[in-house]
Amino acid sequence: MGILLLLFVVDGLSLWFTARLDYIRTLEHARVILQKTAISLEEMVRRTIDATEAILHNRVVRLQEKGLAATVSSPEEWDRLRTAADTLPDPGSLWLLDDKADNITGIKSWIVGSLRDGMVGRQGFEPWTN
Repeated sequence: MGILLLLFVVDGLSLWFTARLDYIRTLEHARVILQKTAISLEEMVRRTIDATEAILHNRVVRLQEKGLAATVSSPEEWDRLRTAADTLPDPGSLWLLDDKADNITGIKSWIVGSLRDGMVGRQGFEPWTN
């Protein structure tokens, strides 16, 4: 009976040791995967930010050279601006405001001669114009 009890204790200890060793290996493996994932995400975010800054810098320089009115009135310049804005990570996050603080990047096509009607000219904003 004593030998059977001894074998039972040895078997229990070996199972505990095996489970503990497997737990430690699994935990280390999970840490390695998390570290690799964090490094990959950091690199991806860094590249996205660098590309976004380059695009925005290029557009700012171009807007400063041409001016806002010339950019909006020229179909080629407007297409360049829209194409650059669409390549940003979050399309629609680039807002171009005119001197009346109206967002003109929401225009689907370019308008020759004027920037566009202000927000107060729209039907939904008429009650607030008085």
